[in-house]
Amino acid sequence: MVKMKEYKNGLRLVVTTVPTVRSVAVGFWVGVGSVNETDKTNGLSHYIEHMMFKGTKDLNAFDVANKFENMGAMINAFTSKTATCYYLKVVNKYIKDSFALLSDIFFNSQFDKDEMEKEKSVVIEEINMDEDDPEGISSDLTFNSIYGNDTYGRKIIGNKENVKNFTQNDIKSHIAKYYVSHNTVISFAGNITFEDAEKLVEEYVINNYKDNQPEVKIPIITMQDSNYMCRIKDFEQSNISIAFPGVSSLDEKRENQTILALLFGGGMSSRLFQSIREKQGLAYAVYAMGSSYLRTGYFNICLNNSLENSEKVVKAVRKEIDLLLKEGISKEELERSKVQLISSLVFS
Repeated sequence: MVKMKEYKNGLRLVVTTVPTVRSVAVGFWVGVGSVNETDKTNGLSHYIEHMMFKGTKDLNAFDVANKFENMGAMINAFTSKTATCYYLKVVNKYIKDSFALLSDIFFNSQFDKDEMEKEKSVVIEEINMDEDDPEGISSDLTFNSIYGNDTYGRKIIGNKENVKNFTQNDIKSHIAKYYVSHNTVISFAGNITFEDAEKLVEEYVINNYKDNQPEVKIPIITMQDSNYMCRIKDFEQSNISIAFPGVSSLDEKRENQTILALLFGGGMSSRLFQSIREKQGLAYAVYAMGSSYLRTGYFNICLNNSLENSEKVVKAVRKEIDLLLKEGISKEELERSKVQLISSLVFS
């Protein structure tokens, strides 16, 4: 059962009670990511995510890690285009202590200057690692091609020069602007009641927010016209991405996009897999997916193939697209994709 609550200050609480498990997962979700950044601040949301684990008023970085691991808690965080999330998973007997510690990190991290410099080196190494990921490079080019150099077109991780120049004031200004109650969701899932989750939020979270918090402005999203981008690097294979305008997460037709992705390139029986991999042997990986965001979305076809097959594989995809547009889909394909989608929701 899922229960939700919105507090007077706009903070939202979501609880999914699963009494058959012995653990609880908790997420502190903030509605800020690379879409909210500028050329100068690109990468700041991701850098702050790293810095949140480097010490609070009373604990240093080792103390934080040690306390979580003493409870057997799995703790981590991630930054996306639109959100930053700090999360943990723990055996339910430790939920109060682990939640208190996660709250301490969230509200009381100090951003020590020495720790900042060390973590800048870590993030720069992460940027270097991304340069060895051809699929990631292809994905970044796709976003940049669709949305230009703004909002979704910006890389989540930012660039080395920005990271080197981030200051304490940059961090604190960003947090003051976006880490506000009406831009935050706290979610629980597992062996916990809504009432117990509510008590934790009211004890460790709700009073940490100030009054008169700034309004979070929604960025204006624009999409480019037909576009092409290419990056040449010395990899063993080519990564090709073909994208079309799609639907947003608020669009009632988003399930249609998901089902289309499944039947066109979502599994071993899909059209693209059968045609391009099984029948023609042109690519190892070929798939389609719909990516939906709050006010935008796109439909994407991705391929991983040898350089000498690049022209053949693009022509083969074009042929399948033309066939789809000309003949539509069969009832059998539609029903099979519905079953796949229902199963994936159950498994999740």
